[in-house]
Amino acid sequence: MATLLRQPNGKIYIYHWFNSKEHLKTSTKVSVSANDWDKLKQLPKNSKLIFKGVNVKTELLRHIQAMESAAATLGANMTKESLKELYKSNLSPVVVPISTPTKTLLSDCIKGYVEHNQMSETSAYTYTKTLNTLAGMKVDPSLSTVNHKFYNAFVKHCNAAGFARNTIKLHLARITTAMHWGLREGLHTNTAYKDFKYSLEESDSAVLTPEEIEAFRAVRVPERMQASKDYFIAGYYTALRFSDWDRISLDKVDEKGIFSLRSIKTGITSFAPASPVLMEILERWDREGQPDKPSTKVLGKQLKDIAKAAGIKTLVSKRITQGGNLIQKTMEKHLLISSHTARRSIATNLILEGVSPYVVMKITGHKTIESFSKYVKFQEIQAKLQLKDLAFFK
Repeated sequence: MATLLRQPNGKIYIYHWFNSKEHLKTSTKVSVSANDWDKLKQLPKNSKLIFKGVNVKTELLRHIQAMESAAATLGANMTKESLKELYKSNLSPVVVPISTPTKTLLSDCIKGYVEHNQMSETSAYTYTKTLNTLAGMKVDPSLSTVNHKFYNAFVKHCNAAGFARNTIKLHLARITTAMHWGLREGLHTNTAYKDFKYSLEESDSAVLTPEEIEAFRAVRVPERMQASKDYFIAGYYTALRFSDWDRISLDKVDEKGIFSLRSIKTGITSFAPASPVLMEILERWDREGQPDKPSTKVLGKQLKDIAKAAGIKTLVSKRITQGGNLIQKTMEKHLLISSHTARRSIATNLILEGVSPYVVMKITGHKTIESFSKYVKFQEIQAKLQLKDLAFFK
């Protein structure tokens, strides 16, 4: 009986056992990632998986049939040499790669990547925005033509649409990620996309002071906004990313009163003392049932409305490169608040309290001091505090 086995390098080999010690082993020339391989069935998990333009399951079943047919034909006169020769003969002619129009265009590669990785609704939505941007170009390039000509056209289109520099960067990052996946899956051999370089712009993001956080927490809101308010405050006191907010619960607090959770994005476990404010929310959720986490669209609007009701209206200046032009705007702070404000605010406030950045990194889950420094600009904060205390300026 023919048997398929996946090697550690991903390559699939087919075996025919003559007895418990002797066998024929030969490569199918198909590779499958560990995540796509069903060890129990010794077949790909996804029946639509493609490798170099060929349906993997169909191709592997073809190898099994060729091997078993050869063994049945040769019978008792079978040798390794004769079995291999007839097996190879049964495989001819080579199957013509199936037509995969849904995997040749960039938009379909992006869709395939999202489907393959079974993304959360929030993450999938960000890729939908990139697909909508591509649709707006009215050009859907094949994977082989995602090169610098495409790059320049894409950036030009985004600038014409008035996109912020960091928004363009995120779109390009998603395209690059999908192209990486397509390359690994054998959908193309193009590597020009690896040279796409587009730097992020330092953002003037909103940061709420402890007093503003308390005003936000204390303000009364309609019942329909309570979940947004609770999740934002819980996000502040845990310093978690929005993607982890719906995993905040009372069972994540240990007997010493420490809240801990492993990040979905990075796999890093962050720790924070469970404050009385956080415990009040978690205990109420435990009693009454935890509400569903609002969508990013609903949350974004409600957070601004709650902050406005809390009197967070300080005028702030925001610089942003939009449509290729540097624009400076003055607006009330509540208009800049998003889910990310919670995490950035607690990190900044802890630094302002004199907590070591390395300790704060244990709470935020940042891997390097460099990435953390860009996140909260703590060097800039420390410089301002030191200048403030200098006798020269008093």
